[in-house]
Amino acid sequence: MLYYTGMRACDVAALRLDSIDWELDLVEIVQAKTGVPLTLPLTAHVGNAVWDYVNGDRGASTVPNVFVSRRWPYGAISADAVRSVSAKIFDAAGVRCTPGCRRGTHLFRRTAATAMLGSGAERSVIAAALGHSSPVTTERYIAADVDGLRRRAIDVSGFPVAEGVLS
Repeated sequence: MLYYTGMRACDVAALRLDSIDWELDLVEIVQAKTGVPLTLPLTAHVGNAVWDYVNGDRGASTVPNVFVSRRWPYGAISADAVRSVSAKIFDAAGVRCTPGCRRGTHLFRRTAATAMLGSGAERSVIAAALGHSSPVTTERYIAADVDGLRRRAIDVSGFPVAEGVLS
């Protein structure tokens, strides 16, 4: 869910069963950090994974949250639990990090923002999806779109450039 939606860890932890509209394929939340309502598409990847989890692995919890602890009494998980799972995923995948870099759930938000940009989404749409009120904040989340840059690059083959300069 973090990877495909760019949701914050606190919003994933607080996600409720009634936040998902299975008929319209939407996720509707009020963002914990900003208090702003947010509607996101429920893609097939996310929808199928959540459906399988809720109908199989979730357990017999009576709490309204989608994601619950793995042990009885199966209460709602915390944002810290989401971050912990994220760290375990990075460790299992061998993702390394230099001291001081952020390898947590924000990396998923940055990946989602970059993917949206690469798919042609307007920056204002990306900002809304991430819950940003300032475009400056969103710019920090968007990594270089290398494929997009290649498509927009100027052909310099007709210019006198010394050999090896652009390699």
